Amino acid sequence: MTSSNTQRGQIIVLFALVLVGLLAFAGLAIDGAMVYSDRRANQSAADSASMAGGGAGATYMQLHDMNASHDFNCSDLNIIGKKMNLVKHEIIDAVIFRASTNGFTIDTDITDDNGVKVTCTSTDFDKYLDIEVRITSQTNTNFLHLVSNQPLMNTVTATTRIRPTRPSGGGFAIAATDRTDCGQNSGGVYFDGKIDTHLDGGGIYSGTCITINGKGSVAVSNSEPGVFRTGGTPNFIGDDPIKDPSMQLDIDIPEPDCAALTDTHSQKKQSGTISPGVYSNGIDSQGDLTLKPGLYCIDGALKINGQNKLTGYGVSIVMLGSNTVTINGGGEVNLYAPSAAYPAASPAVSGVLFYAEQGDIKLVGNGVGAFAGTIYAPKGEIEVGGTGDVNPTYHTEMIADHVKIHGNAAVNINYDGNNVYLHNPTLDLLR
Repeated sequence: MTSSNTQRGQIIVLFALVLVGLLAFAGLAIDGAMVYSDRRANQSAADSASMAGGGAGATYMQLHDMNASHDFNCSDLNIIGKKMNLVKHEIIDAVIFRASTNGFTIDTDITDDNGVKVTCTSTDFDKYLDIEVRITSQTNTNFLHLVSNQPLMNTVTATTRIRPTRPSGGGFAIAATDRTDCGQNSGGVYFDGKIDTHLDGGGIYSGTCITINGKGSVAVSNSEPGVFRTGGTPNFIGDDPIKDPSMQLDIDIPEPDCAALTDTHSQKKQSGTISPGVYSNGIDSQGDLTLKPGLYCIDGALKINGQNKLTGYGVSIVMLGSNTVTINGGGEVNLYAPSAAYPAASPAVSGVLFYAEQGDIKLVGNGVGAFAGTIYAPKGEIEVGGTGDVNPTYHTEMIADHVKIHGNAAVNINYDGNNVYLHNPTLDLLR
């Protein structure tokens, strides 16, 4: 009888111990679920606040005409009254407000793990703002507080990166994207003859080589991205181009919407004043030619030669298929892409002057005048040059498979990042 009572007592003790263990495991499971739930809520709030700050910063920069080539100066981030400082405070205000709507109070001191910090990075090839948000909260537990008097804290971090509006060519006035061939008419950037080329405000990029053949010269001034190549052996006057095999540009430009054009013109020979539309047999100038502002889609060659004058302010010209542009002769040429100074209605594209997806673009006249905007031939060649004492000025960026500049004259390329095609700002949540 005594043995039986003893056994029953032992069973009760074992049962009590098992019950305590089960309750402990249940408590831990509940506490773990609460910790996980709180952490998810914190992370969601941090992500939301960080992205809200990114959206506010990107919007402010767009509304105030700030881009990677204009007013984006990291040195101004903490200088009161500067545009970058104003962007920073727009970001901070948006972050703090969004966090408060989710029940969290944060400030600009991130060291206590409840705050927001804005940092700025600027290199030759990339510019961005990072918005780091940290949120910390205490999880109220059911069991852990019985075994530890330390509060259970949850700290999460979210980082959003803003890349501002930026030129498609990365700030380079000349960008040759082919990464396989090197040489005249095949790849890279090729300077030939006695031509003197001066680039102001934008550098040179080549996916292979940069070559000077002849007695000409090349000078680059006032450009943050200088002269870079990713391969090949340079033959360059002055300092060799910096080699960076890993460098690649974000040059993709969406094709303008030719399908949105309702007017179609079949007459090839043109003179006088013409209107935007589709030119199904190309354009061959037969005299002075003026283009009204808008989008011109040309299914055929565009030829301007002789002493004919060509004028177009606020125009985007698209070459369909593998059709080419040839502008030569001694006539005055003034072609400007749509911009704030020369607006044009959609489907014309701001900053795009020539768009030739598969064709070549040849600008070799000896007349006065100017080109302004992005000249884009990603699978073809851009050829620029002349032999006269007077030649057009290029307020352009040239993006092509390969670029050739030749002749016996001077070519001046004055790059302005506000006049070329600009990619919209981007937001990336890095966590």
